[in-house]
Amino acid sequence: MITNEKRAYKRVKFEFHVKYRSLSSGKNISGNSCTRNICCGGIYFEAFSSFAIGELLDCCIGVPGDAGQFRFSSRVVRCEPFSSAMASTFGIAVEFVEPYGRSDEELRLILSES
Repeated sequence: MITNEKRAYKRVKFEFHVKYRSLSSGKNISGNSCTRNICCGGIYFEAFSSFAIGELLDCCIGVPGDAGQFRFSSRVVRCEPFSSAMASTFGIAVEFVEPYGRSDEELRLILSES
């Protein structure tokens, strides 16, 4: 079967709380959101700010239950504008670059069990 899928990991539609902040010098952009989908390699979420492709973000993902939080240095791979009646937002896709503390293997286990 021929496919155009470029993703290394299967995305899962879970809504986890995510805190994000730009790691670019001179930028003081941060916020809270919910993931629209998540995989072991990254997340997709909405933000009120746009980010440049390649920009580094600090992302902290809250997983319900006893799993706690996962924190990653992440790179923006896509930023697309959304418009709704309430506000203009952006869909942000990031890939995980490096975990802080807990391993991405733990996140992989949680996602596979869900």
